[in-house]
Amino acid sequence: MTNEERRDAAINSKPFNRLDIVFFAVAIAVIAVVAVIVFGGGAGATVTVTSDSGTAVYPLSVDAEIDIDGKLTLVIEDGKAFVKGACCEDKICEHTGKISRPGQMIACLPSGIVITVDGESDFAEVR
Repeated sequence: MTNEERRDAAINSKPFNRLDIVFFAVAIAVIAVVAVIVFGGGAGATVTVTSDSGTAVYPLSVDAEIDIDGKLTLVIEDGKAFVKGACCEDKICEHTGKISRPGQMIACLPSGIVITVDGESDFAEVR
């Protein structure tokens, strides 16, 4: 095959054949399913706040800003909960970041406040 024939063959060839397109479609579908499994969930999750004044439960699906005993503010936003405006010196509860998965928690020990996310876990129970 001459150089001209190779050039013409390269110009006239298709970049993808049908099997390539099927492979890419299956790969994208698998990636989407894995992303939903890993990052999804939490539809029925709640936030439980335990403090000196008692226990309160809030849905994680409803955006809210809640003052807890005048010691800190719990913010629920976009399905995630975090603390802002803590009155303690070290502010570890603020630096914990956002929580959204069942089992995650934020604790403000100087204030005696524990915030946990409750709901169904994505992982199987180990016995």
